[in-house]
Amino acid sequence: MTQQAIEETLELIWTMREESVTAIDQILMQSREKDTEKILGTMKRKDFISTQGEYLALTRTGEIYAETIVRRHRLAERLFNDVFKIDEGLMEKEACTWEHVLSEEVTDSVCSFLGHPRVCPHNKPIPRGKCCFKYKHEKSITPLVQPLHTAEIGKRLKIAYILPGLMKRLDRLTAFGIFPGAIITIKQKQPAIVISCQETTIALDKIVGSEIFVIAVNHSQDL
Repeated sequence: MTQQAIEETLELIWTMREESVTAIDQILMQSREKDTEKILGTMKRKDFISTQGEYLALTRTGEIYAETIVRRHRLAERLFNDVFKIDEGLMEKEACTWEHVLSEEVTDSVCSFLGHPRVCPHNKPIPRGKCCFKYKHEKSITPLVQPLHTAEIGKRLKIAYILPGLMKRLDRLTAFGIFPGAIITIKQKQPAIVISCQETTIALDKIVGSEIFVIAVNHSQDL
């Protein structure tokens, strides 16, 4: 029995509880793990779950642990869906891997990068983390890194990365000074996105603007 099997089972219990399902036989039926009954027994000994008749519940310890796993998984889904445009099948597979390996610090960095999203791509709630608390009164948080076409006009921006979909145009973009690390400013967004890069003014269509990701920088920052 591995730690990963326990974490997968904790995640299953959490997600089934969201559907108001807490019956042990239903959890056994839905589990993809081998020897799920033994896993549940171990989890009970570790004080992750408690049972009452044919039903189970997460203990306080189990609740905190499960919340961490679910948070990592759903943030990973958001990252793969929103930023890397990965298809559904691969998104789920990769999220299942990331939920077991991300540290708390990296998880909070991903959350801040995405703008503290409230729900995953399947519209399920993402548990809040420490990084979210200072933003709890704000309804909308601007992500630290965002697509060029959503950034504000006049802001000084640094290109963080360019999605693979633009690779065919990358040589041409690079010739204009558009590459990761370059500093740009948006001049206008309609009818095309017009940016200044060094001493050059460039017009980009909105598709290109959606695949270039930028981060706002201060004039005083060491770039």
